[in-house]
Amino acid sequence: MDHLLIKSMRLTAIAVITAALMLLTFQDWRWSAGLVIGAAWMTTSIYLTAHIIKMAITAQDKKKLPGILLIKFPFLYLLAFGILISRAFPLASLGLGASAIFVAIGGLWLCPKQA
Repeated sequence: MDHLLIKSMRLTAIAVITAALMLLTFQDWRWSAGLVIGAAWMTTSIYLTAHIIKMAITAQDKKKLPGILLIKFPFLYLLAFGILISRAFPLASLGLGASAIFVAIGGLWLCPKQA
């Protein structure tokens, strides 16, 4: 799971940064920033969720669990609420950025590279 998640995060970062640079030349800067912010938020959320699940299932050090839960639920979701309420970025760009990690995970899961 960790290997797939790390590869998906790398692929998402490369794809989103490339798309954001292309959008920066054709569109308003807010579209590019919204794409990057949406992808960064969702990638962080999925990474923290996977970390929480891994800590809950395995016998890992559970002393870090309250800190991770405090980062994920109050901070990350309040940050998303603030971004949505500010209306600084188009909702479509935030949504496209947030869905990029799912496309990367699905693509890497369906087409694993044979070593």
